[in-house]
Amino acid sequence: MSVDADNLVARLASWLSNVVPPQVSVGSKGTDIQVWTKGQAAVPTVIHVGSILAQPNAGRQEVEYALISALSGVQDFVIRELKERWPSAPRNIGKSEHRELPMPEAEVGKESIRAWYGDKDNPILSFRLQCNNLNMST
Repeated sequence: MSVDADNLVARLASWLSNVVPPQVSVGSKGTDIQVWTKGQAAVPTVIHVGSILAQPNAGRQEVEYALISALSGVQDFVIRELKERWPSAPRNIGKSEHRELPMPEAEVGKESIRAWYGDKDNPILSFRLQCNNLNMST
């Protein structure tokens, strides 16, 4: 399987930049995701997605792992820097409210790539991209 890694990372970073809290910025540089807090002169945190995708004989499993790594890295950054859970949605259990941190997941299908936080069938946030938009082949 081959995938246009630069394109995948750019599209994922663009989607993430629209869903992270407003104090956080997300961008891409080549096959790396970069995350930083707006208004701070700090060096961005870099999530190296390309090294996963560039492995010899990389397949669906590596693409899924790269997506999960990117989502997890952004989630960790937001939690660490803003000291808040993200993304977060309340779940009522009995009479008490319990906040569960939705974990990142990904799936490469025949026609699309999907990544999400939370339950596969009822995600908190979800990203989908058609494989033909990535010049992806098996």
